[in-house]
Amino acid sequence: MNRLWLVLLFALTCFAQQVSVLATLPDITGTGAAVALTPGTHTYARWIQISCPVGNAGVVYWGDSNVSASRGASISAGGGKFIPYGVNDLSTIYVFATTGDIVKVTYQVY
Repeated sequence: MNRLWLVLLFALTCFAQQVSVLATLPDITGTGAAVALTPGTHTYARWIQISCPVGNAGVVYWGDSNVSASRGASISAGGGKFIPYGVNDLSTIYVFATTGDIVKVTYQVY
């Protein structure tokens, strides 16, 4: 009887797992202004990875809608920021990048 319960528990554990779906946003090209990751579209993520290519000329700042060249957390060229597990709305996260610099975003769909 105990083996039957173990098999049943194992089967339930396997089938109860959620499918992990990764997604990427189109590259965001800096304009010297704060830009939402998904402007006007609520997009929810379990986690988010923001990265900046080595070739970027400046520092990218990220934060809320008030982010600027003097406000927010910074990501240097070649660096990245991992926003951990939770319910994250990409439309409420903004980046500020020097004109022409690139910001890349990968996330797990919620």
